[in-house]
Formats: sequence, structure tokens, C-alpha cells
Amino acid sequence: MAAQRGAIKLDVQGNVLDGQHRLHAIVKADESVTTFIVGGLPPEAQTTMDSGLRRTTADALSLTDETNAITVAAILRKVWTWQQGDRKFTRRISPTTTESRDLLEKHPEIRRSAEIAMRTRAAFPHIPQSALGTAHFLFNAIDPDECTWFFQRLGDGVELSSGHPILALRSRVTSERAKEGRIAWERHLSYLVSAWNAVREDRPLTRLVVRPDAPVPSPK
Repeated sequence: MAAQRGAIKLDVQGNVLDGQHRLHAIVKADESVTTFIVGGLPPEAQTTMDSGLRRTTADALSLTDETNAITVAAILRKVWTWQQGDRKFTRRISPTTTESRDLLEKHPEIRRSAEIAMRTRAAFPHIPQSALGTAHFLFNAIDPDECTWFFQRLGDGVELSSGHPILALRSRVTSERAKEGRIAWERHLSYLVSAWNAVREDRPLTRLVVRPDAPVPSPK
């Protein structure tokens, strides 16, 4: 009989919280083992358990059946960074899973931002969902109605006259991606904020220009 390291953890209803891979390996090996079993744990304990591989925020959200967990987690990470004052998004720090969950609890509207980001990306696939969702969260806090209209027009490009900032935004990211293949994430957000500010100021914009290495401007 082989010894098995690590406890199998069960919640109060007998569901396996940690140790699934070990159990599958035991079944596959068709061999009895000696192991510890810990029961009666609260279901939410799974989000903080170490399963051998570090769980990401997206993993933790998926475990709670969060809709669009990957996109929500990506937006949470960027919004958290924005709130830390890093407007260049260059610092190599990220929120912990607990910090991300706390942020989502404080701002549940981020879920809606994720939905809009995915919908806009499907219609206009040239800007990352995390940049779209972060921008939606920021703009929606300023003017929800104009934010809704902004993202609808960003996605479909209709009803926009020559010189409209959203046309300039669509043209800029489309041409730059075709030429360079990739645009830095923070540059995407700078383009979005610059176009939004021009819309808010009712200012024509035929060409969208962002100074390299400049911090992302604040939305107005």
C-alpha cells in the first residue's frame, strides 16, 4: 500500500474541494493508498486552496460559476492597476485573488462592462476585451447614456460623419494593427480615452495621435 502525500479536502456536503487530480490518479492506477481526508470545509474555501499550480483570479471566479470569468478577471486586474495610479501600466504588480474579488464586490458593474466588451469585440475585433471593458467601466461612471452610445458606434461604425472621433479611433487601430501586427495594451486604452474625450467635447478628430510612452489620459 503506497503512502499518498497531501490531504483530500471535502466541503460540508461531501464535494471534493482539493485533491481531484490525486483521486483520478488513484483510480487510474487501480491501487489503494493511505491519505488524509479533511471534511466539513466551507465551499468557498476552494478559492484559496493551492492545488499544486497557482490558481489565477479567473480560476477562482470560475469555481464560483462567474459568467465570463476570464474577461472579468482581466478587467479587474486593469481597473485595480488604474486605481493604484499606474497610468502607464508598467509596474509588474497585480492584485491578489482576494483583492480582485473585493473589487468586484465593490463594483459589480464590471460584469456588465465585460459583457459590453465581448459584444463590441465580436463586432469590431481590433481592440482587446480587457481594454474595452476597462474603458467601459471608466466611461460609464461618467455618463452611462453616452457610454452606451459610444460603444454601440464603436462596434458598428454607423451614423458617424467624417471627422467623428470614433471613426478616427476605428481607423487608427485597424491601420496600426495591419501595419505593426500588435498594439501595446496601454496604447489601446489611450486611444479609447482620447476618442471618448473628443466625443464629450464635441470636438472633430480626423487623425488620432497618442504620444509614445505617455500615461493614459484621464477620461472626462
